[in-house]
Amino acid sequence: MYFLIVLVLGLAAWVGFLTYQMGNLRRQHRILGRGLNEVNLYEALTAHVERVDEFEQLISDVISEQEKLNRKLLQTVQHVGLVRYDAFNDMGGRLSFVLALLDAGGNGILVTTICGRQETRTYAKDIKAGKAAVVLTEEEQQAISQALSRRK
Repeated sequence: MYFLIVLVLGLAAWVGFLTYQMGNLRRQHRILGRGLNEVNLYEALTAHVERVDEFEQLISDVISEQEKLNRKLLQTVQHVGLVRYDAFNDMGGRLSFVLALLDAGGNGILVTTICGRQETRTYAKDIKAGKAAVVLTEEEQQAISQALSRRK
């Protein structure tokens, strides 16, 4: 008889504990299900996980595209150096010039225009890593140095 009384009291305590836990679960379910109309919690969470997966894929695509753009950007003209000067003693106005157009790696072109009284000549020289394969004038060196000093 004592055994049955202890067993009933133990079962009553167990039922009370389970009721308390069930109340907590209902409260959590109500919080999670806020704003859901006739959709069960499983469907809502599944839809949410699918949206998160879509956003992760979208972010991955954006990062990939950004990396492509960054690689292309390294090859665009980013550094410019311009030096104007008088090529001849009898000419004023500093009409002759050297223009250096370089990318992030110091590669690009050097455009030199020499203005005289009778004619104007323009030359282009390739620049690789800030150096030319041909001899450069002082003004051309200045234009390259000016452009490279702006890389920082």
